Parts: sequence; structure tokens; C-alpha cells
Amino acid sequence: MACTQEYIDFVCQQVEGVGVVRTRKMFGDWCIYVDEKPVILAYLKKFSVYCSQVAHTMI
Repeated sequence: MACTQEYIDFVCQQVEGVGVVRTRKMFGDWCIYVDEKPVILAYLKKFSVYCSQVAHTMI
């Protein structure tokens, strides 16, 4: 089952303190950007966090 808008809103609320958050629907689910960098792929009501050195410093 694909992610619902409510789930995406919830995930975005969790990271909104670290930078400017925006979403983009892609690959059938969602990519969440923080400060214009793709940080989270949300799919099937799960998510994967891309931990680059930049993302790691934001956590």
C-alpha cells in the first residue's frame, strides 16, 4: 500500500526543525527533501534515510 498524505505529513513534521522541508511524489511514492537535498524516501508506509555527511550533521 502506498503512503498516505497523512503519513507524509507526519514524517515531515518530525524533521521540520532541521531545515526547509519539501516533498515530491516520485517512483510511485515520495521523496522528502531537506534544504533541497533528497534525504528521505518514503514508501509502503516505511522510510529510508539517506545519511550523507551533510544529513548526519543535521541529525
